Amino acid sequence: MEKEMVQLKDDLTLVQYLEELFEKGNGEIQVIHEAMYKFIAINNNEIIDDHLKAVRQELAKIYILVGRMQEGKINQTDFRYTSLDIELFFVKYRTVIDHIIESIKLYFEIPPKPRKNLWEIFEILNKKIEEHQLEDYPLLKSSLWFKDIANYRNGLVHGGSNCMVFKHDTEIIFQIFDLNFDNIINDLEYLKYEKNVYYFRYFLVVYMAYLHYFLNDIFNLMITLNGGNIKSQPQFIENEMPFGTIDNSDIIKSWCKDCINAIEEELTKFN
Repeated sequence: MEKEMVQLKDDLTLVQYLEELFEKGNGEIQVIHEAMYKFIAINNNEIIDDHLKAVRQELAKIYILVGRMQEGKINQTDFRYTSLDIELFFVKYRTVIDHIIESIKLYFEIPPKPRKNLWEIFEILNKKIEEHQLEDYPLLKSSLWFKDIANYRNGLVHGGSNCMVFKHDTEIIFQIFDLNFDNIINDLEYLKYEKNVYYFRYFLVVYMAYLHYFLNDIFNLMITLNGGNIKSQPQFIENEMPFGTIDNSDIIKSWCKDCINAIEEELTKFN
């Protein structure tokens, strides 16, 4: 029970972080990707720049999906289309991580052979953190947050798993089943609608909060190891970076608020 309460508090902190990220700049791209742009300003590897451009593109596509799913919910669009969008969310999520991993390999000059898997990359990052006696990198010190969502994506892409969305007047309710029709997703109670099905908007919000915080940690770590100061006040770089906004930022803020309320309600059970 104590472990679950700690996880709930961590999730609450992360979702509040995501909400603030979208609130303070109203979804402005330079605010959302502040640490990335600071890193780009000191980076001199064009291949890394290409990977980070791909990261921004894939994140943008995820938020386009958010709008389409919200519109589909309002207009009662055939929920089979929503199930396809959810599967695409998992694919795009992992694609973002893949580009970041390639950027890390290039930045730290990790040899391509023998090929390092994701968990070995995390070990390398943790050694860097320990060597330089750095703190405040919780999502780099533990890769468990990514393990589940990686398994969901792998099941969908490689294992024949299938996402099912269940008919509901106001919510996007889903579950992923393997070929034996066993549940794949088994997550915290506040994400659950009932029995074995989950609120997708809560699920997306909490895992996007993890992803954005993870990206912030990665870029701040690389800036720090380059001699930069991650505690400095934000200074947005005016080097032809776009000043646009993230699509559907108002929807994300709304979903964040609802998710925060769900977590806080779940936390009352431990009082």
